[in-house]
Amino acid sequence: MKQLILSLVLLIGVATYACAEPTAITADDTQVCWTAPTTNVDGSAISDGAGFKVYWSDVPDGQSNSQRQDVSGWGSSCVQFSAITGLLASQIYFKVTAADTSGNESAWSNEAIRKFSNAGEVPGSANGLTSK
Repeated sequence: MKQLILSLVLLIGVATYACAEPTAITADDTQVCWTAPTTNVDGSAISDGAGFKVYWSDVPDGQSNSQRQDVSGWGSSCVQFSAITGLLASQIYFKVTAADTSGNESAWSNEAIRKFSNAGEVPGSANGLTSK
């Protein structure tokens, strides 16, 4: 019984809270931008923000065929893209998560859509995303 109580105390004592998700995500011809969260999911201020993960896909909700680019640094709020490879649709769906120094990742942001007038406009090969 003492071991169980000690285990529970240790578990509670090291609880960490993930960042809230980024908001206000937008995508245009050359970049994806978002607003970084300022609080953790429990409402406390973020003190250990490490960066963001930008996901993109040619299907809504990015569950399949998604790709990811890590963006280090908490001050980053945009990434530029000169090309997005591996996607053939006429629109691309973007989502962003926030990550802390403990490796916790937030829930996904809302989704931003970049529409192309035809699939031939989708950049076909080159650099992916780069921090701005």
